[in-house]
Amino acid sequence: MLMTSVCSYAALETKTMMVDGYERTYLVYTPSSYNDTTDYPVLMLLHPIGFSATDFAEVSSPQTISDVNNAIIVLPEALDEQNDEIVKIFSMLSEYNKLPNGFNINKVWSSGARIQYSKIEQMAGNAAMLLSFLMPKAKAAGYAQLNENIDDVKFLNEVINELQSSYHANTDIFVAGVSLGGSMTYKYAFSPNSKAKKIGVVHGFVSAATDTTQQINIPLCVFHSQADKVVEYNGGLLTGPISDDVHSYATKIGCDSIYTEELMPNIKDDGISVTYRKYTNPDDSTQFVWYYIADNAAHQEILNGNDNDIDYVTILEEFFFFTPTIRDMDDVIETPNTRWIVYPNPTKDYLYCTMKGEYEITDMTGRVQMKGEIPENGCVNLTDIPSQTYIFVLKNGQIVKKERIVKK
Repeated sequence: MLMTSVCSYAALETKTMMVDGYERTYLVYTPSSYNDTTDYPVLMLLHPIGFSATDFAEVSSPQTISDVNNAIIVLPEALDEQNDEIVKIFSMLSEYNKLPNGFNINKVWSSGARIQYSKIEQMAGNAAMLLSFLMPKAKAAGYAQLNENIDDVKFLNEVINELQSSYHANTDIFVAGVSLGGSMTYKYAFSPNSKAKKIGVVHGFVSAATDTTQQINIPLCVFHSQADKVVEYNGGLLTGPISDDVHSYATKIGCDSIYTEELMPNIKDDGISVTYRKYTNPDDSTQFVWYYIADNAAHQEILNGNDNDIDYVTILEEFFFFTPTIRDMDDVIETPNTRWIVYPNPTKDYLYCTMKGEYEITDMTGRVQMKGEIPENGCVNLTDIPSQTYIFVLKNGQIVKKERIVKK
């Protein structure tokens, strides 16, 4: 493997490496407080189809996530489609305006996503007679698989190896992906070579070629919308029903098939509501699935921050950095009746808590900045503390809750 750096060491570096004869690119964000004596967790963010790593950085705020969580954030970049048959047929479909919503052949993860040949024939319409000449291998196989001969699992592992070798990355490796990047996240989790401790999937899916037969132990956080017209909630061009993917995954990590469910508080008046489902493993509190289902959000709205009632970045940060596999949370007891919410988060001045009890707000060094009883209206006034990141701790009898909050 040959590696080069194209800019000097800083909070952001653009890096390249050779993997299986291809030059691969990735961005590395280190926290502003980075030093050579500290080991850091890694959050790997996988972009949607058609996005470069730089494009994705513009909508995902990696430097802020790095600074707030004292973590290394890395954005690998997929290759353009390398299969000549797929390039030819999708160029033709594009010319005739036959491409499905959100689809192109730029920056395509080798997630195992397959399009059945019969569906390609339907899209081609009157031009279907040309398919046997343009894509004979796909016709023989019965499907066309995106970047089938590219090993992106190997690429992601090479990136992790480099981070652990040169950036003081520890073994807390988290992976989150959007759309086809979410599909790649699932494939990576199910790989026998996976190094992921937790994964997050945003409007993604389990691909047809992903081997899901093995037992795994990787918690999952999922966001999807019933109104998604690109990765369709009930199944579409590349995937089956999303909730089937999530339910199957939950059972793979030993969770009960029965989940708890609740409607998130309606904070934004935009015609969208969000339902939260939680799967738990009764024998292992570190294995769980968080599943957020929006009823009326478009595929692209998750990146624009328009989903009602939830901030998916904040939830993913809590999931990755502030749940039992990372923090000592043995004192936390959570049941359907003790689920809590603190919002808005981030906030400028006031924080609302849906559970009563005594609270403490500590800075990231553990120093107490505020404490008291949750008021009757649930509103805690934060105007007297500086703008920074804190840990909000709530105690109610034997129940102890912790959540990272951001005061703007």
